[in-house]
Amino acid sequence: MSKALIPVPYVLPTGSDTHWVVTPSPLAFEASVEAVKLGIEGEGLWVIQEIDPTRLARRGGYDIRPIRQVYFFHPRLLEAVLSRNPRGLAEVPFKFILAEGQDGATRIYHRRPADAFKPWPELAGVADTLETHIARILATLAWPVVPRREGPCA
Repeated sequence: MSKALIPVPYVLPTGSDTHWVVTPSPLAFEASVEAVKLGIEGEGLWVIQEIDPTRLARRGGYDIRPIRQVYFFHPRLLEAVLSRNPRGLAEVPFKFILAEGQDGATRIYHRRPADAFKPWPELAGVADTLETHIARILATLAWPVVPRREGPCA
């Protein structure tokens, strides 16, 4: 007999603040995750890692609403950071946090690159580039995403 999961009550922020941007998604949670990953790849960036805190919490005996972290970057951005100020390496790769709120809506959280690189003015251009990529990735949420199908009609 398996042990009951312990529910974890929490309220996620629904609005942006000075360091984090919150973007509501018009898509369901899993469709939002797929749309973000497709948007990252569409920008020519790489999905570095996908972490599922919900699964990890369950494994530890806790029950939380769906949360996913999607880390992304690209070697050309890495080169730009390293060649301008290697201390900026502490802020990469960047990530999106996708979370389903108590209301069932999916929200996407990300840190503002300008804030991440603020201590190093020479990385302002890298921050601007990342801001552009992020804006275009999030814009893909406005388009319907159809999962790729396997088989003869794919």
